Amino acid sequence: MSKKQAILIGLGSVYKRFIDDRYNRLPGISLKKSQFETFADKLSSCGWKIDMLREENATRDDIITMLNKYLSQLTKGDECLFYFTGHGDGFKVSTHTEINEFFITYHQTLNSKLISNEIVTSYLLSDHDYTNLVYQYLNKGIRFISILDCCKAAGMINQLDRENHLLFAASEKYSDAYVLGKLSHFTTAINYAAEYCNSNNDFEKYIIKELEELRPGQIPVINIPEHLGEETQFLKMLT
Repeated sequence: MSKKQAILIGLGSVYKRFIDDRYNRLPGISLKKSQFETFADKLSSCGWKIDMLREENATRDDIITMLNKYLSQLTKGDECLFYFTGHGDGFKVSTHTEINEFFITYHQTLNSKLISNEIVTSYLLSDHDYTNLVYQYLNKGIRFISILDCCKAAGMINQLDRENHLLFAASEKYSDAYVLGKLSHFTTAINYAAEYCNSNNDFEKYIIKELEELRPGQIPVINIPEHLGEETQFLKMLT
């Protein structure tokens, strides 16, 4: 029987430690503890094994280590789900026109004024880091589900249309994602959609519809390979 492994990453209150830092001043981001745990419970009830990193434990190196751990344990036909909730951002490398996106993972000296290519490479989880790891899973025949609840989410992985990769990104590559109080609009939309949809295709449509009602103008990027569209969505309750 195939394995279903979920890796959940949550950062929120730890951002408040960054003095005079713009990530600290962005409104409403918190760990969303109840929402985070509710999502974890929902996955568990659907047969997913859960592992998670939160706040100070969600460093670039620790996330990469966890992804590599399950890359070595899972085999062809297994599934891995990666969920990130927190800040995402991007910056232009001075010698290129390319925007480098990155997850704001924890580091004790992180300050947005100091972000550079060297800082991203050393302390933050970059789009290149994440893309490389996802492709290693896919190349082993492991189905991979990315749920990226952050700003610039669609930019966190390159070549979105890889076979056996399902992408649920809260925002377009150059756009922001939003919260209300302690609740992420995108994760709220996913949780609602899970209650009413059976197939992946219906799941996608309902998420888009629900998010438009919750936060008009926040446009998610969802990519589901055609051959997986009619399969049962990954948050369908076990019976």
